[in-house]
Amino acid sequence: MTRNHDADAPALATAPRVLLVGEAPPKAGLGPLGAFDCDSGKLLARVDPHHAEPIVSRAEIADTLGLFDRTNLLAAFPGRRAKGEGGSNRGDEWPELEAIAAARELLPGWAGRRVALAGRRVGRAVAKAGGFALAGIGDGPLCRWVELGGPGEPAAICVVPHPSPTNRELNPGKPAREALGRWLAGERQRLAREAEWTRLGPGMIYRYSDGAWLGPDADPTSPAWRATVLRQLAVNTAGLGRFTGGGIPVAAHHLLVDEIAGALAEGEDDVGVQLPRLAVEALTHDLREGAVLDATTMYKRRHPGVAADERTAAAAVDRLLGLPPAPAEVAALVHRADLLAREVEALELYGFPLEDAAWPRPVLGDMSRWSARVRALASRGKPGLVAEWSERLGSALAQVGAAWYQEST
Repeated sequence: MTRNHDADAPALATAPRVLLVGEAPPKAGLGPLGAFDCDSGKLLARVDPHHAEPIVSRAEIADTLGLFDRTNLLAAFPGRRAKGEGGSNRGDEWPELEAIAAARELLPGWAGRRVALAGRRVGRAVAKAGGFALAGIGDGPLCRWVELGGPGEPAAICVVPHPSPTNRELNPGKPAREALGRWLAGERQRLAREAEWTRLGPGMIYRYSDGAWLGPDADPTSPAWRATVLRQLAVNTAGLGRFTGGGIPVAAHHLLVDEIAGALAEGEDDVGVQLPRLAVEALTHDLREGAVLDATTMYKRRHPGVAADERTAAAAVDRLLGLPPAPAEVAALVHRADLLAREVEALELYGFPLEDAAWPRPVLGDMSRWSARVRALASRGKPGLVAEWSERLGSALAQVGAAWYQEST
């Protein structure tokens, strides 16, 4: 499993781009790139800090516009504003009622998407059409995302300055121009981030940006899809050695932690945890490593982005399991069992324990007993580890009442 980028990513790995919505095509029409391939697109490319000002090429315009999916609220040029109307002879006509009606028709197709509205007039029309005015859309701060995400709503909406050459707020040195430049840079960075992915197995990939499990048959609500992803993660961890590759497979470690945690729960009367929920937590606590690999604590301290990737992947595994967060006492017991498993794994690998945790001999017995268990698990091989892990996890999920698992069996 290696981290890949957009250039060699399957189409299903690429997250949807932000939808940039303008007012209308210009009187002279649009270029071959479609919406915004006009003076507005040229201005966006000039403001884009990825390019040098003030002269931009067609390739640079295409590069900036390529950051977005693009459309216009109105299908045709509405005409020029009559001289003196509104106290000015500048600008285009704006049929507000027509714009609101157009926005009302377009909004259902924007559900779940991130949508950027080019200019206050577009922002107000969409706000009135969808009732988003109270969320600060239309007259709120520019270049700031407003998270929505209700049923049938866009995931988020942002209003940016109208990229028209007649918009004096976008003159060089103006705060709005600088804000738009920062916003474009942020969207470029986000898109590059969302293009990072790793192949889990045949027809299945994991996207780093949002922890999405993707494939031709992907359906987050499908019990069969959840079971397929979990099994693939188990296969991957069965081939991934701990201690940067030199130790037992992560899948074997899951089984060992499950056994140690169960022994602690049964041997210490004051623990008081539900054994099936404890087993689910123990068997999946490092399952994220089937997608994002393992990294040492020291490495993660020096590279915070790696730790963030792990947290995203762990949350993605939790969504697959479909269970509420583990009770604090369960999480604490699994963490303790994890440290104890590391001690005995180090003993087998290096010939001595790490001594990061006191060994509870009255409950677990001599550490040599568990060293023998480490050797036994290591000898199981991939198929044996995956089969035993799947059987244990399936039994635990059934006992804790995971509805999706019961539907899949």
